[in-house]
Amino acid sequence: MTKYIFLGALLLSLTACQKSEEPGAATVAPEPATAVKDTSPAVAMEEPMPEKRPYELTLHGVTRVDDYFWLRDDKRSDPEVLAYLE
Repeated sequence: MTKYIFLGALLLSLTACQKSEEPGAATVAPEPATAVKDTSPAVAMEEPMPEKRPYELTLHGVTRVDDYFWLRDDKRSDPEVLAYLE
């Protein structure tokens, strides 16, 4: 009896896994991918080179030199910094 149940379950699972195609179903071929041409020419840009003004900072007995400390302007009011950023 268990042989028949096992055989029935096996046949049911095998038939459920088969691919079935509907008759008359049209298959649509996908369009080929095309490469997009970059029409804009490359723009040569130069990196900004700010002026170096050495400034010594001492913290916990360690001294370091910051060449770009003058660019720090938390209130954005220094005319030199604003001129450099424009």
